[in-house]
Amino acid sequence: ECTKGRPLNGRLVTRNRSERILGYRLGEGDVGLFRYSVFLPSAEYTIVDTVGSTFGQLLWAFESNGNYESFPVCSLDTAWGTHGRVEMVMKEMIETEQERLGYYARDVGSLYRGLLDRWLDVEIEFGLSSGKNGYIAPRLNGRALGRFTGRLMLKNGWLEARYGIYQTGTNQFSGNPNQMPTQVAYFSNVGMFAAR
Repeated sequence: ECTKGRPLNGRLVTRNRSERILGYRLGEGDVGLFRYSVFLPSAEYTIVDTVGSTFGQLLWAFESNGNYESFPVCSLDTAWGTHGRVEMVMKEMIETEQERLGYYARDVGSLYRGLLDRWLDVEIEFGLSSGKNGYIAPRLNGRALGRFTGRLMLKNGWLEARYGIYQTGTNQFSGNPNQMPTQVAYFSNVGMFAAR
């Protein structure tokens, strides 16, 4: 059975966090594709060197003692404090303790050199497993960024897809975090396609 998410489009504005969660609870054995396109206009998106931003991410989520927890599996980020460097980050859970994650980052370009004012098309193929045969394989503008294999979730967990602007380091913005420039991103072709 195949579930198709309807494509979503829109403009998101934030000074800290403005994310949307796709309402899917995918689990063990599910395979699929998460896709979105993001446009960062130079007239409305201000690069802040001390602040990192995430524009889209897959997360594995679970409940622990009645509390919701989630950790990113794959995301498109500006690397914190590195002058607008953009990277695709991939992680694998090494142990059952959620803090122990294998980590792999791939630089995909610089916001200062050509990634503003153009559409960035992201596609992330995935196969979910709490064993060693899970995988994620992201592409940016059609270019493969590698394939990451291993355990991607807890047995009783699920996958979430998010898009929008999620920022870290805003408390370190010089002067006052409330004076941080407003950030604007446009999203298009957002969707989740999955099969069991």
